[in-house]
Amino acid sequence: MVVPWIVASVVALAGCGPVPPSVSPTGVSPLPTTSTSAAVGASPPSSATGSISVTTLPVALPVPLSRAVAFAAGSEILVCGGLLGSGATTSAIVRIDPAGESAIRVGSLAVGVHDAAGASLGDLNLVIGGGRGLAVTTIQTCQPDGSATVTGHLPAPRADASGVGVIDAGSPEVVVVGGGDAGVLEPAVLATSDGSATSRIATLAVGVRYAAIVAIGRSVVVIGGFRTSADTADIQTIDLDTGRTRIVGRLPAPLAHAAAFAMDGRIVVAGGTVGGTAQRAIWAIDPSTWAVSRLGDLPVALSDMAVVSLDGSADLVGGVGVDGPVSSIVEIRPG
Repeated sequence: MVVPWIVASVVALAGCGPVPPSVSPTGVSPLPTTSTSAAVGASPPSSATGSISVTTLPVALPVPLSRAVAFAAGSEILVCGGLLGSGATTSAIVRIDPAGESAIRVGSLAVGVHDAAGASLGDLNLVIGGGRGLAVTTIQTCQPDGSATVTGHLPAPRADASGVGVIDAGSPEVVVVGGGDAGVLEPAVLATSDGSATSRIATLAVGVRYAAIVAIGRSVVVIGGFRTSADTADIQTIDLDTGRTRIVGRLPAPLAHAAAFAMDGRIVVAGGTVGGTAQRAIWAIDPSTWAVSRLGDLPVALSDMAVVSLDGSADLVGGVGVDGPVSSIVEIRPG
């Protein structure tokens, strides 16, 4: 099925953290005007794995894309920014209808970025920091109608960070964890309750970039990530009430560039890289004991996916496979 695509504005990539070997930072490249919905490099479309069901959806991104952020927009997926296969950053806002198997560009970010933190704050979808040649300070919205507005700024440029929304007694906030600028890790954990101003609420026990994070109650769980020269297996927690951070467990191996989400009372960690190599493994973490168990496998090895929870499932959008960036969307549901 052919899906419409309008050429995105792009800027060259430079210095926003480790680039997968298959991605070359070559600057601006033209985008195709059309694309089919067939998933690039996908293995069999569906598999049942233990207590989860893993499916490659029939709809896909118009072009291979990694390091974007994604949001739920009703029953649709909103994908904002990211890194193209050419090594260029896109400003495109793309809306995907999994049921209708369509993907269209609906607008542009105010500042095109990849490697940004993303999370929803009430009705606002926030794209926080990121890179476009250099790390930026912008906090901007990415809305379903394609509109985008700069609403605030971080205290300092930050890319390669992770974001998560937390709701406490009806008062939402977004927490930003990890990342940094110019190769220097930023341990400060930031929060915003208005999408404009931020405050420092904690300090990571272990500074990381490209970590997977998820909110569990009044805690944020930080899983793996890349340190100064190597990945880490640490599982860290941040108590949002006290600001205390601590290491509570370890993954079976150091892992970065993975995706994490909560499902059925557990934390699910999918894909990522071990020693720079993309992985298929899906892990489950029990937040009551921090025990880690193998839950299943992705259809193909993937890292650097955007993740969004939608209708009881988690959708992994794009990412980098063993042969480079992909356009596929992988859905994980309880089995």
